[in-house]
Amino acid sequence: MDVGVAEIARRAGVGTGTLFRHFPTKHDLLVAVMLDRTDDMRAVVLAAQQVEDPWQALVRIMSDSAELYARDRCFRSLKTSELMNDPVVQQVSNEVFSEFRRVVDRAHKAGVLRKDVEMEDLPQLMDAVTNVASQWYSVRPDLWRRYLTIVLDGLRPGGTALDVPPPTMDELYAGFGCAVAASAGACPDSASETSDASIARSASTAS
Repeated sequence: MDVGVAEIARRAGVGTGTLFRHFPTKHDLLVAVMLDRTDDMRAVVLAAQQVEDPWQALVRIMSDSAELYARDRCFRSLKTSELMNDPVVQQVSNEVFSEFRRVVDRAHKAGVLRKDVEMEDLPQLMDAVTNVASQWYSVRPDLWRRYLTIVLDGLRPGGTALDVPPPTMDELYAGFGCAVAASAGACPDSASETSDASIARSASTAS
């Protein structure tokens, strides 16, 4: 995220004037990139909703998310407190979480997901798997599948009872450095290493 707007425009093959007409500030550009990646996540969740088997629908979200992170490591670095506190980003993120909850609720009703696991638990577990997918992609691109299997086995009914409650939505967003989840609240700035190439690709749509 340290790269200048002029350099982003150069890599995207557009003029700085064109870039600024579409994205008046660098924050606006980063928000556009984040929304694009969030739309990818929405597509993953909506595709999973079409899977007939409730357990396989959950597996679909977990595995497709890891694939997404493995292909585009920019997504993880975009989760800064500044971007996650943006009202538009929060609105879209909440919409995706709402759709995700439908998949979780269906798995609960079918009895294939342990009752003490809530939707708010799953982003942390997904982060663990996608972190492997992102960091090990050039060395062991399929290593994340090993840890996904371990995580999924732990989600099935019959496991050890959990003595710590799941995080709330406010706490979920607080993990990104935001004081409050979906409601208004100041959110401190945060530094992050964002993929310049991914930003440039999004900026190129301004041409």
